[in-house]
Amino acid sequence: MIYIIDTANDEEIKESLSLGINGVTANSSMYLKNNTNFYGFLKEFSSKNLDFLSG
Repeated sequence: MIYIIDTANDEEIKESLSLGINGVTANSSMYLKNNTNFYGFLKEFSSKNLDFLSG
């Protein structure tokens, strides 16, 4: 089973990954809300060994 967090908040993602979440998904409104750069987000989290990543 794959557990996925739906956020663009770096801190929430890092905390969730430490708890065993193995996937991340986010959308454009989340990037705006968290002032997150889309390309930076993909670069950072694609380097992790995730089962699922959707930007």
